[in-house]
Amino acid sequence: MLQETLSIERSMRNFLIVVAYILAVPACVFGTLFTAMWLSLDTHEFGRWDPRYLLLIYGTQVEELGLMDPIAGSVEYRGRAQDGTAPAYAYVTYKTKSMPQQVIDTYGTRCRTIQLAARRLPDEAQKLRLACECGGVELTIEAERSGDATNVAIGGWEFE
Repeated sequence: MLQETLSIERSMRNFLIVVAYILAVPACVFGTLFTAMWLSLDTHEFGRWDPRYLLLIYGTQVEELGLMDPIAGSVEYRGRAQDGTAPAYAYVTYKTKSMPQQVIDTYGTRCRTIQLAARRLPDEAQKLRLACECGGVELTIEAERSGDATNVAIGGWEFE
């Protein structure tokens, strides 16, 4: 009787293991395909606590430059992973109470601190612009006053 019970338990355990594998393998395959499709989109808009932040922004020069007193709820990230010889792209926009000249000066200092060459670009209308470059990194910082806030955009290519 005990042998029969053990035999039935082993059979049931083996059956459950087989069923788990039958369900797990397709789930992993479809999960991988859906993740690949999700990452293949050209642009992603997301916040700091989105998993895409870890995949597309974390560790880039855009993240290393940081934000300058952002207004709550105004931060949006966009990114695209490296694709073959096409470089990775990271971009962040946000609003701050700081004045555009202060934003550009602060980011100029931050660029030099992380070993990027900073140079002012010609202003476009009310938009102040700064370029930070070194090796495989090309970043542009733009600051434009709009009402009582400054719109800041930091973005660029990373060829690494």
